[in-house]
Order: sequence, then C-alpha cells, then structure tokens
Amino acid sequence: MNKKQSVLVWSMIVFLIVAISMSASATSEKVNSKNVRAYVTHQIIEINSNSELQNMAISEHWNGNGTENNPYIIENYEIDSHGGGRGIYLGNTTLYVNIINVNVFNATSNSGIYYHGGGVQLYNTQNVYVHNSNLTNNNYGMYIQGGSQNGIMFSIIDDNAYYGIYAYNTHNIYIRGNNVSYNKGGISMYSSFTCGIYHNDIYQNGINKGISLVGANKHHTMQDNKIMFTHDYGIYISGINTGDIEDNEISDNEIFNNTDGIWISTANNTNINNNNIHNNSQNGIYTYSTVTNTSIEHNTFAGNAEDGLYISLLYKRG
Repeated sequence: MNKKQSVLVWSMIVFLIVAISMSASATSEKVNSKNVRAYVTHQIIEINSNSELQNMAISEHWNGNGTENNPYIIENYEIDSHGGGRGIYLGNTTLYVNIINVNVFNATSNSGIYYHGGGVQLYNTQNVYVHNSNLTNNNYGMYIQGGSQNGIMFSIIDDNAYYGIYAYNTHNIYIRGNNVSYNKGGISMYSSFTCGIYHNDIYQNGINKGISLVGANKHHTMQDNKIMFTHDYGIYISGINTGDIEDNEISDNEIFNNTDGIWISTANNTNINNNNIHNNSQNGIYTYSTVTNTSIEHNTFAGNAEDGLYISLLYKRG
C-alpha cells in the first residue's frame, strides 16, 4: 500500500468512527428526550390552600412561582389512586397551576363532598389547567366544583364510570381538544356559567349524553366538536324552571350516530346554527316543552331516522 492509499484508508476509518459516535449520541439524545416525558410514579396529591400549594411546590421541586406568567408545573406523574376518592385534588387555591402529562387512574371512592372519585378534582379553585394528560378508570375523569377559570386541554379522558368531565356550580371553564370516550357520559355542566367547549371528540359514551346542560346553565359555547356514537342524546339541554337555561350557543359541530342529535327543553335564547347533524337513530334536533327565543338556522340534516328537526307546540321563536 502506497502512502496515498494509506492516508485514504485512515481518513475513511476516522470518518466511520465519527459517524458512529454521532449516531450513538443522537440515539442517546432521543432516548433521554423520551425519558423526560416518561411518567414517574407518585402518591396521591392533596392540596387545600395556597399555602399548602406553595409548601408542596418547594418540597417537590416544582417549577414556577404560581403567577400567571410562571405557573406552578405539576408534570409527568403516574398516580394510581388504589380505589381512593381522588388522584390529584386541589381545593381553595387561586395561584396558577398547570398539570401536564399526568396519568391518573383508579379513583373510584365516592364518600363525601371532597371525595367523588375524580382523577383530577378541583374544589373552589381558580387558574388550574390540565394539559396532555390521561384520566382513565376513575368515577370521573375530571370533577370541578365551584371556583372559576379552570380548564382541561388536549387530554384523553376515557373509561370512567360516570362522566368524563363533570362541572358543578362553577363558571369560566375551558374545555378544548380532548378525546372524551367510553365513559358513562361525556361532559356534563350542572348549574354553571360561561363555559367554552371547543374542538373535542366525544364518542361512545354509554347510557348518558355526549354534552349535557342541566339546571341553571347560561352563556355556554359548544363549538367545533364531534359528538358521535353516544347511546343517548348527542347534546342534551334541560332546565328545571323557566329561565334556568339561557343564552347558550351550539355551532359548527358534527353530531351523528346518537339517538337524538340535540334534545332541548325549558330553555331560552339558544342559538343552534351551522351544525352538521346526520344519521342519528331518532331526530336531528328535538325541541320539547318550553323553548323560547331560539334560533335554529343554517344546519344540515341528513339520514336521521325520524325528523331532521322536530318542533313541539310549545316552541316560540320570539
């Protein structure tokens, strides 16, 4: 081998060593990146005041300081509730909290006002948001009672014994981009106000409704959702007394393969516009009892087994 050939061979060897080293480094970086998102087993979290939240944030080394621009971050936990009453519980807090990439399951006890079996349970809180999480095999995926300015986004909420998301006597709840499926019911609002339900896939929810508003519910927006294969109504709206349910909007949703697509009773000032309602086993929209000042416009009906739009004698356009 002459000198020129020797130099060429050694150059090729050096190149291969560098290439292998870079490949190993890249592989290691991918594994480490994946591990950052992996779950860490954690015990049930219970917090019942701002001071408890601050103390736990210090002891757990959570990022953030609880302000709007720098919320506390609770992330990457797997929490098995082992049949307890909640997986993550926050009560009576106003500091900002983001719960990210958690997997919470087996919260199945229902033994009192603070123990409903919620994977994530909020009581009288403000500014708590759940992102990119799995809430499965609980009584409720997320249970919200009281408080305001809370929400859940881009999460999987499935196989819960009752509702995927249940909100009671609360307001300003933001629910966006979630997969809510295989629960007894999808999303339920009871006596709540000014909530937004956007871009969710809500399907195969047992014997209850895809979305239900019961009791006093006002100023909700349900927009751009897919609600399908529910064994009951796609969207169910029912006030107890006249004036309970007012000023709600249902628009740009696709609602199909339910019993009735939308069932509405004892409600005032509801806008039902630009929805695609098709292939339901009974009616596309069914109005029952006192429905007043309601706009039903620019909807598409196709393939519903009974009527596309059924309007009772008590319906008043206003």
